[in-house]
Amino acid sequence: MPKLIAIDNNAHRDFMIDPQKVEGLGVETNMVPIVMDEFLKTATRFPIVLTKNTETGQFSVIALCGFEVGENLFYRAGKWESLYIPLNILRQPFYLGSDNSEKEEQHIICLDLDSPCITDKGKRLFDENGEPEKYLTEMQSMLATLYHGERATREFINTLTALDLIQQMSLDIKFDNGDALKVQGIYTIDEQKLNALSSEQFSKLRQSNLLFPIYSMIQSLGHIHWMVNQRNIRNEDAKAWFSEGS
Repeated sequence: MPKLIAIDNNAHRDFMIDPQKVEGLGVETNMVPIVMDEFLKTATRFPIVLTKNTETGQFSVIALCGFEVGENLFYRAGKWESLYIPLNILRQPFYLGSDNSEKEEQHIICLDLDSPCITDKGKRLFDENGEPEKYLTEMQSMLATLYHGERATREFINTLTALDLIQQMSLDIKFDNGDALKVQGIYTIDEQKLNALSSEQFSKLRQSNLLFPIYSMIQSLGHIHWMVNQRNIRNEDAKAWFSEGS
């Protein structure tokens, strides 16, 4: 569990964050939650799919980074092989908290004091006068995007559910070395049901600006082929490494 504390321009004036270590937190992340505001950039590199909470039955939208838990095929040699990195990676070690001491709920920026990203070098949070540096301002903007995006994303998912447009995927993958893998627990858009919608239903999707995220999800699935190829390359690299070491 993160050890969260509200950001304070006095207590944390000398704190620094190492962005490279922030990106490194995703090395073993195979699924990253995203919001609709990220679809345009995410869809150019990652498959966008849905997962389902087995306890609540609620769906979440995620960028698929690996086929198995602990696997990120987009992170290699200490860096992401993508021009875009999901906000839920980059915003760490910052979180959005609530201050209920006021009559109206106020949101505050919190910092995970146990994060390995807090170092003695990197990006400062405050200047010498206690004013937020550009880096902290960017993190505030990121958290705001995620906060407001979660509501829009939830409404998007509710619409997909109401129209019965969500279908389960089952990926049966065979790699070049003969290994086979069955990926379950992910969902996507049911194109057949999408095409069968009435003119009125389709028009409502267009008016609600939901057609773009729908087609972004469908088109993004092509990146799964890149992921399979990347896994094949890594399998070959591992085979060569063991051969050289024997």
